[in-house]
Amino acid sequence: MRTITGRIIDTESRDGIPYTNIALGYMYNGAFAPIGQGTMSDDEGNFSITYTPDGAENDRLQFSHIGYHSRVHNPAQLQSGLPNDIALRATTYQVPEAEVVASYARMSLWPLVLILAVLSLLAFIKSSE
Repeated sequence: MRTITGRIIDTESRDGIPYTNIALGYMYNGAFAPIGQGTMSDDEGNFSITYTPDGAENDRLQFSHIGYHSRVHNPAQLQSGLPNDIALRATTYQVPEAEVVASYARMSLWPLVLILAVLSLLAFIKSSE
């Protein structure tokens, strides 16, 4: 078993990034593939993850957070038992303009008129009996 500890920080401010996702996985065809084991940094960006190395060269840890570029590290290159600073760089996303328009639904009065006509007809028939 191997334990990696550290702190996720913002590249520019050096502040801790809270609640960063940390996933254990491997590289497959140049892309990160998670294996379902992971953790999350605390409210100050600190983390600790324990895993069993399988000896494969393609083991990886992915650090990801909304608003930041993800980073993938080979856990063998991170120091076990010593704190590791993992710096994430902020990113912005351009989204297309969206227009929000208030509208109301038009309801046809014909069903209401038809119901009133049927009720009136039934009342007329009943009163003429």
